[in-house]
Amino acid sequence: MDEKLKAIFAVVLALAVPLHANAVPLNSAKTADVDSLERTVKLPPGSYPIDAYARYYTVESISHRRMVLGYFVFGGPEPAGRYLHGSPVSISDGGCSVVTVYFDLKTQKVAGVSCNGLA
Repeated sequence: MDEKLKAIFAVVLALAVPLHANAVPLNSAKTADVDSLERTVKLPPGSYPIDAYARYYTVESISHRRMVLGYFVFGGPEPAGRYLHGSPVSISDGGCSVVTVYFDLKTQKVAGVSCNGLA
């Protein structure tokens, strides 16, 4: 492999691999924002208590607004608790075993909450 190709490969590899094994993804939710979300959210009728869910949080831009996107999963592979570094694979059914929450970072208010449909 010539030196120019090696240099290009090294740059691509450096950009693709996190600098630290515990590196926090750029779209990770902040603890203070999640605390505010969990204090203010009213789960839909038929939901389990919030502490019964594995709660996955990420930050996304939705309709030009920065939002904490929360996926609450009951009875999934992870134990109940808070996970600030991402979300599970997309789940399109499950009723209130899967709850989706949108929290507007600018207004610090819940912008939406719903149970998934049933397949």
